[in-house]
Amino acid sequence: MSKKKKIIISFLSFAFVALLSCGIALLPNWNPSPTTPPSDIGQEEVDFETEAATQPTNTSGTWTDSGKRATSFGGGSGTASNPYLIKNAKQLAYLAYMVNAGNSYSGKYFEQTANIDLSAYYWEPIGASSHLFSGNYTANPFGVITNLYTKSDYDYAGLFGSVKNATISNIGISGGYIEGGDYTGGLVGYAEGDITITNCYNTGNVTSTSSNSYAGGLVGQADIITITNSYNTGNVTARSSGTYSYAGGLVGRVSGTTTITNCYNTGNVTTTTSSSTYSYAGGVVGCAFNTATITNSYNTGDVNSSDSHYSYAGGVVGGVLNITIENSYNTGDVTSTSYSSYAGGLVGRVSGTTTITNCYNTGDVTSTSSRLVYSYAGGLVGYISDGSLSSCHNIGDISPPSPARVRAGAIAGATDSSITFTKCYYYCEGASGGVNGKDVSGTSENANLLGSDIIFRSQSDYTNTALWTEPFWDFDNTWMIVNDMNGNYPVLKELTEFTLTINPNGGTWNGSSSSQTFIQNYNTTKTIANPVRYGYYFDGWILLGSGSLSGTTFTFGGGDCTLTAQWIETWAVNYTVPSGSGTASSPYQVDSASDLAYFAYKTQIQGQVSYDHIVLTDDIDLAGYDWMPIGTGRYVVSGVQACFSGTFDGQGHTISNLNINVLGQQVLDEYGLFGLTDISAVLKNFTVLSGQVNGFNTSTGAVVGYTWRSTIDNVTNYANVTGNNYVGGIIGSMQRTSKISNCFNYG
Repeated sequence: MSKKKKIIISFLSFAFVALLSCGIALLPNWNPSPTTPPSDIGQEEVDFETEAATQPTNTSGTWTDSGKRATSFGGGSGTASNPYLIKNAKQLAYLAYMVNAGNSYSGKYFEQTANIDLSAYYWEPIGASSHLFSGNYTANPFGVITNLYTKSDYDYAGLFGSVKNATISNIGISGGYIEGGDYTGGLVGYAEGDITITNCYNTGNVTSTSSNSYAGGLVGQADIITITNSYNTGNVTARSSGTYSYAGGLVGRVSGTTTITNCYNTGNVTTTTSSSTYSYAGGVVGCAFNTATITNSYNTGDVNSSDSHYSYAGGVVGGVLNITIENSYNTGDVTSTSYSSYAGGLVGRVSGTTTITNCYNTGDVTSTSSRLVYSYAGGLVGYISDGSLSSCHNIGDISPPSPARVRAGAIAGATDSSITFTKCYYYCEGASGGVNGKDVSGTSENANLLGSDIIFRSQSDYTNTALWTEPFWDFDNTWMIVNDMNGNYPVLKELTEFTLTINPNGGTWNGSSSSQTFIQNYNTTKTIANPVRYGYYFDGWILLGSGSLSGTTFTFGGGDCTLTAQWIETWAVNYTVPSGSGTASSPYQVDSASDLAYFAYKTQIQGQVSYDHIVLTDDIDLAGYDWMPIGTGRYVVSGVQACFSGTFDGQGHTISNLNINVLGQQVLDEYGLFGLTDISAVLKNFTVLSGQVNGFNTSTGAVVGYTWRSTIDNVTNYANVTGNNYVGGIIGSMQRTSKISNCFNYG
């Protein structure tokens, strides 16, 4: 395994030795910002060089301007059973207009019924500082909002600027650029009270620029938040010139309880400050001031917190009071740069109690200090004061430099003596600091913790799946290892996407003759309708790869998969044109199976009504291919289905080996020698000598599946017939004025 990972601390300056001797604290008190919005929102211009934001088509106005917004919703009364309907951009803008005018819609329900494109104008967020949305917003089954652009002068920016005790579900923000002042999020800028977000995502870049900045891929700032089955792929940036700067892949900062389950971030997360005191960046949450529980989640984006007095960066959380992380991981690089910096593969700093179980990090962790104060870098946690880590892994070399007051460790940069490690593993060749970093003298701190439950692994160990299954990791329900994915490290089943390729193999599927691909998560399902290929019977799918198909339901497995259609060739694509002109005076002269197949080709593939006059001049043997019926109801020509409406005279000849083997795999509704006859068709004077006719759907008969206004006379059948719904030895279903006489069935 090629391993680039290193945990590095660079010590850049020794200029403040005298300050340390005067009593400056080496570990600052835990001090995230107040829970209420600052009073000086938007008053201070922040001088940053910024790249030009992508703009909407028309920059002269916003969607809420008069004439651009609707004057009502698309229907409904706002109850759970009859929600207000949002059908287009104008109606969504009407919601923003009404909330910003003071209507909170507390307890009301909204349902988005279509995807909405906001590219025409700038978006004015739903809710502002004193007007918060308090309703329930969802889409059925899912709603995508594309090209959302906000102006940088909105202090509460996102699809929703500010909400209170709201729920949002089944909404995706795709593309666009969300920029704002203090509180900026792809979905919500500021969330007061208790907010629940389920099954949502954002792909647009998010930037907060202000004196105190809060930026999140989904939410900038929240009081109490629960996020489930959601993700962000956009880059998140918080730019501050004041006291605080927060950026998180999902949430910038949470002041109350945080619960995040089955979520991930792939965007880069950055805090950039000019004079800020505290800076927090996390792959999932920038800062959780109270208690956070993160389960079955991951980050792959790079995390960078820099240019402040105290900088905290973590692959999952930058800084937190109390945290529980389970079944989660980080693969992004983590960098913290400041006077005193904290960087951890999972968490930058924990000031309270920590419980981390079944987690790992593979990202580079770098902590850089510009002053002679302590800085910390840990493979899992930069600094941890209390708690436990069990069944966790860090993979990366440790190469701490020699200057004093630099602490780096394979598991933690620094810990208190109350930390408990159980079955924690690391691959850190040359890790002289062991689990924890070094003190000034070079002695490993907390050496008593380096017991049998802190285990060094060699590089080759990490190519062995047994390593991961040994310390209580659940590979039956939670984890999987997929070859050539994520460096062959474990991935979370429910959050791992796989590709299904559907190859119609000469037919058409979902309106296309080309292969189509679909990407979905492990153990999700997709309905796979049967493909169509005229002149062939569908004979099922060949499955290559991971997954399962039951009927028309495909379940995604632990790998990519291809479904290739299989076909049964029929006589309809092996026809010859018989002699004759098809008139009563010059009927077609049929003396072979391929001649007879011409009429199946004409109706089933060309979609033409056959008014032909046909006579058999010899016995016909249909062995070699399955039979495709003459006449079908799936084509309509000038108001008439592509049926057989001519005269067929067997002149006493026989037809043998009439075989139709579909058994539910084909879209036809009529099965037999003739599928559909109508408009005074006449069939007479022949015998079906042998065969097996297996039909599906509506009507199956050896001679005719479905007949209207037709005459069948002097016909005998010996073939066996099976099917669903209407099944008969001669005729499956007979309607209108059809007549049958002198006919016998022995099948």
